Amino acid sequence: MPKGTCEFCGLENVEIDLEHVIPGWMAEAALSQMNAPHLVISRGNDIVHRSRGRIGALNIEARCACKLKCNNGWMGHLEMKVSDFAKPMVLSGALTHLNSERQKLLTAWAVKTVMTHEFYGPHGQTFFTLDERKHLRTYLLPPPIDDLYVWLGRSGITSQATTFPIYLNHTFNVVEKPTIYALTLVAGQFLLQFLAYRRIQWEGSSQLRIDSAPFRERLLPLWPRRDSQIVLWPPRDIITDDDFEPFVYRFFGQMLRKGVYSGQPTRPL
Repeated sequence: MPKGTCEFCGLENVEIDLEHVIPGWMAEAALSQMNAPHLVISRGNDIVHRSRGRIGALNIEARCACKLKCNNGWMGHLEMKVSDFAKPMVLSGALTHLNSERQKLLTAWAVKTVMTHEFYGPHGQTFFTLDERKHLRTYLLPPPIDDLYVWLGRSGITSQATTFPIYLNHTFNVVEKPTIYALTLVAGQFLLQFLAYRRIQWEGSSQLRIDSAPFRERLLPLWPRRDSQIVLWPPRDIITDDDFEPFVYRFFGQMLRKGVYSGQPTRPL
């Protein structure tokens, strides 16, 4: 296994493992809802694995976390705790009570997912810093970025689990680190949307429609967290196939037509 520096704890010369961007429990749950051909893995006459759909499209991994302390440590424990209550959300859209602890876990999982996603594919500039990733690892809370949001919705999109990353750079300097990072995750009936941006650095901040963005009534705000308030999921209205593009781009107004957009969202598979 290759050695390097862990992007989440900073340890050097350690084994760097492949971390699933979309965890196995979520990918399998999402695929089980699709009317797609089976992928069967057998040993001799025994079927040891049976799934639906093109599993390779879901099996995306990023080499960014050390094997011992991160991937098999806090990341694995976080996945286990979240999957206990989130798997029924993916499978059936079952009514789920998200108390304060569950909201904290789901928020930490969402931020971990988007942080990991940055290292999928060709490695380039990242939005988050090492110190911000360390903050998540230490406290299981989002790093102290003033403008960081997580919303939950219910998906009626007929595609498999997939992600849609968007980066936006400084209007006049596309060499520096991205100042906006947005990602939408769809898995079965589970839908998550994430947005973070650095207000001081972002010259087009007045064009970000946070409070008045479309689809607000169909989403439940997860972060910033509301004090001691239980969130009941799912919301009444779903996000459909027809909503796909306007939903993904719902914050950005005129910006994408002004040449500050860098990154192409992936269409559902």
